[in-house]
Amino acid sequence: MNTRRVVTAFLSHGGKVLILKRAPGMPTYPGKWGGVSGAIEKGDASAEACVRREIEEELRIADAGRVLVGEPFELDAPEMDVRWIVHPALVETPARELRLSRDHTEARWIAPEAICEYDTVPRLEESLARALAAGRATRGRG
Repeated sequence: MNTRRVVTAFLSHGGKVLILKRAPGMPTYPGKWGGVSGAIEKGDASAEACVRREIEEELRIADAGRVLVGEPFELDAPEMDVRWIVHPALVETPARELRLSRDHTEARWIAPEAICEYDTVPRLEESLARALAAGRATRGRG
């Protein structure tokens, strides 16, 4: 099984988080709701750098705001012969217009507890919980 490191980021504003519906032509989990996501590439200095790159690619936002990376977890996808190492992140951002790339067909700002109402990529609820925990931990230190 191949191992791939990926990020799943949630933009946050005013108590809501952004989720995105993956386009039908996406190679993984088409039509499912997820966060801003992508593989951590060799050129990325860190998971945070990957989050910033993916936000710029997928939403056309160059100044994403503060990125808080949560505890990573493993997710096996035997149907793809992949073990994902998921690095969840919370991105605190001011409200702004979104410009979706062709990777997504819809975007919604939702209350975090509403995530269970959507047909999501595997373990998105866990990704969100870990991202929110990173935000709480940072506020607790401030």
